[in-house]
Amino acid sequence: MDNVVPWLARMDVLVFPSYREGLPNAPLEAQASGIPVVGYAATGTVDAVEHNTGGVLVPVGDRQALTDAVERLVNDPGLRQQLGAAGQAFVRSNFDQAVVVAAHADFIEGLVRSAR
Repeated sequence: MDNVVPWLARMDVLVFPSYREGLPNAPLEAQASGIPVVGYAATGTVDAVEHNTGGVLVPVGDRQALTDAVERLVNDPGLRQQLGAAGQAFVRSNFDQAVVVAAHADFIEGLVRSAR
């Protein structure tokens, strides 16, 4: 999908019930838009979403906990707003293009230094 903005604009919460990921874009995009994420605390997802910062992570496969977390956020606009703002700040400070490029440059420079 080329443009997720119209879809994100319709969301109150992104539900992301993945059992395993690399580094998932959907939770990052949602948080960057101020939308909290509810998902499983799976590999990859835990790197993209901080529990109780940008959303709520529950044990992998626990459908009842996932449902309860979604219901809690749907029914609590204040909590949604709080988690949305915190998730937005998390993504900006950890996944902004300048931050990622600088981290890659530092990594490569470290490899070059260690090869000398």
